[in-house]
Amino acid sequence: MARGKTTLTIPPEWDLFLSAVDRALSRACTLRCLGGFALTAVYGLPRSTADMDYIEIAPLENETQLLSVAGRGSKLAKKHGFYIQRTTVAKYPDEFESRMDKLELGLRNLNVYILGPYDLALSKVCTDRPKDMEDARYLIKTASLKLSEFMRIWEAEMAYQVAPRFRIDIDIASEYFEK
Repeated sequence: MARGKTTLTIPPEWDLFLSAVDRALSRACTLRCLGGFALTAVYGLPRSTADMDYIEIAPLENETQLLSVAGRGSKLAKKHGFYIQRTTVAKYPDEFESRMDKLELGLRNLNVYILGPYDLALSKVCTDRPKDMEDARYLIKTASLKLSEFMRIWEAEMAYQVAPRFRIDIDIASEYFEK
């Protein structure tokens, strides 16, 4: 399923929250995440985020417990100022699972995978929010992404699934790459 394992040191406040979530879960679950949390935790994006967006949870029957333990408005969310939520509006490449990275967080019940850097950048570009375009620019520079791979994934796995207007954003994002 995933490309590899990514060892990281997440910000201490996120570590406290995720450790508390892990202890509160009665069964193991796997989250496939994207968004600001991935950029903040793995790539050091200086803009903070209070949510951990996921696109899939396995097994699905664990979603109710996860959201009651760590969703918006939960006791842990109120205590730590963070929450976990399913995102339903994100676009991402078809073959994202083959390029995911597992975050080695030392948790027993909570397994977290994040989109690989190209998939994460493409998911950010294909939104209507200016802050996401800035996040894509940051990731492209920080992770030293290559334009040829970015465009290969775009053309093969994403271009057909988003509105044609996003082609303009892809062209703008192309300018962020080292020439």
